[in-house]
Parts: sequence; C-alpha cells; structure tokens
Amino acid sequence: MIQELILQQFNVFYNAHYISELLKQMGFSYQKARFAVGGKKPNNATKRQQWIDNTWSEDLKLAKEKSAYLFFE
Repeated sequence: MIQELILQQFNVFYNAHYISELLKQMGFSYQKARFAVGGKKPNNATKRQQWIDNTWSEDLKLAKEKSAYLFFE
C-alpha cells in the first residue's frame, strides 16, 4: 500500500522490503497493527464505542489537520 502511494505521488518504485529502511532513514517508522486474539477478552461494546467516539475521532481529526494518510492492511 505504501509502495503504491510512493509510486503514484513520486513516480518512483521501491522494493517493498526497502520501504521500511527508507522510512527509518527519513525519521519515520513502519508499524503494523497488532490485533488481540478473539476470545481472550470478553466482548465489551461500551469500551469499544468509547474508543470509537474518543480515540479514533481524535486520530481522524489530527490526520485531517496534518493532511496525513491513515493506512490499514
């Protein structure tokens, strides 16, 4: 996904294995989301909704302010 964005924006193709090194050299880090294994924690709809309303909305607001991309894989 990041590889495609770089190609579209800058017309430069980087090998997928090099992109993490490139980001590191630029002062960024490549991070993958870590998901909790289902069934280990009880399903808590209230906490999930609080996260969506508070944390996620703040992340979206900050990304819009900085014209940043949010990536999901």
